[in-house]
Amino acid sequence: MNYYVGDAVLSATVGRYTQQAEFRYLALNPGLQSSTCWQYNIGVQYERGGRLGKAEVYYKDYDRLPLWEQASLTANGYGYSAGFDLFFLDRASLGSKAAYDVSNF
Repeated sequence: MNYYVGDAVLSATVGRYTQQAEFRYLALNPGLQSSTCWQYNIGVQYERGGRLGKAEVYYKDYDRLPLWEQASLTANGYGYSAGFDLFFLDRASLGSKAAYDVSNF
C-alpha cells in the first residue's frame, strides 16, 4: 500500500512467503514441510532534484525451518529478524551516480 505526499511516498507491505527445503534436506526427509515467513515493512521514499532517499524498517517471523532434533531432521525451527535499511542516491551533486546503502541485520 502506498500513500503519496508531495515528493514523498509512504509505503507499508505485509506478505507471507514459503520456500521449499533444499534438496539435500529433502533427500534426508522427503516429507519435510516448506519454510514460511511473515514479513512486515514500513518505509518512506523521497525524491527531488536528482536525489533519492529511502528508509525502511522490517520485521520477519520465520516458521518451519529445518532443524536437527535428536539425530533426525524436522521442520520445527523458528526465528525472527528485524532491522532497518537506509539508501541514498545522489545524481545532482556529483554529476554521476553515487549510492550509499546501510542495513542493520
